[in-house]
Amino acid sequence: MPTSLSKTQRGFTLVELMLVLLVIGVMMGLGMYGIDRMDPGSRGLQSSLIAFVESSRDRARATGRPVSITVQPPTETDPARLVRRIWRRRLEATFEDAAAVRENILLADPATAGGSGRCGAGLDARQGGGATLEGRGGVLRPRYGLSLTFDVLPELGTAGSLLEWPGLLSMRVRQDGSLHVDLHAGDGDQFVLHRVQSAPSALEPNRWHHIRLDAENARITLWLNGKLVLSGDSGRLLAEPESAPFLGDPTGRFQGRFDEFSAWVVMQEAGPELRDDLLVVWEGPLDSQGNPQTLLSFDRDGLLDRVAHPAEVELHIVAMGDEVGSLVVGRFTEEVAL
Repeated sequence: MPTSLSKTQRGFTLVELMLVLLVIGVMMGLGMYGIDRMDPGSRGLQSSLIAFVESSRDRARATGRPVSITVQPPTETDPARLVRRIWRRRLEATFEDAAAVRENILLADPATAGGSGRCGAGLDARQGGGATLEGRGGVLRPRYGLSLTFDVLPELGTAGSLLEWPGLLSMRVRQDGSLHVDLHAGDGDQFVLHRVQSAPSALEPNRWHHIRLDAENARITLWLNGKLVLSGDSGRLLAEPESAPFLGDPTGRFQGRFDEFSAWVVMQEAGPELRDDLLVVWEGPLDSQGNPQTLLSFDRDGLLDRVAHPAEVELHIVAMGDEVGSLVVGRFTEEVAL
């Protein structure tokens, strides 16, 4: 007489076996992912490099400002790594009532905020004075670059200070309408005062002007209503300001209106680490330490900068002297690993 198997003796069905194998596969995949994260090796570096380059493109598109990637040499405490320099807006003042708390503007008599500006409300300094622009707080460090813009309407026949940023820069207008800029910059150890000035009659009275000042890569440029009016050389790195900027003239000499102040700074973000036995190699100009001056440069649209890179760029991953991976970065195309 045949006997039936008890419940404890019953074998696994095919479905149950497949489920077990699936669970084991997922767990092994997670384990390999964790190992790859802990010690990425050449394959992990290539994946990190692709992600870093693609996110740099996205950052350029999002901010409408260029992004560059360089190699930061090792120090006594930190390994070599890829770094990128990005633009980030750190200070703005629209002088609108709705933004008063966020903008943190400290008025200096007799100036007033909320009057007629170029775009809605503005800063009325027709009797002199101005405003200290504290912003959202925190120290603003424009070490690697600065770009600021504002609108100004000077009264007839007035001259004086337009902007004073203690320890960093000052901007003044003379009686003849010429603009003068002083900028503190240097090599990081020593900072000197660099002075540039425009031709006379650059700033016409009784009309709105849009001013843009850029300081980056050892150059100062000043744009007035979209036209370049002055430029000059400076140090490679900018000094750290001692306090917040003052828009207007504390002595009361300059009289006029201001509106829409904005300041952007270049900030450095860390990327993938490099080791002595695992490097990213690129054929291009090198600095005094043998590192690429600029590994990659993307323009404001996230495209490979055609001036810095006339053709596509090949990045090679080298381990112990042997190439173990490569990456092609094109002007329009996304990154492709070979």
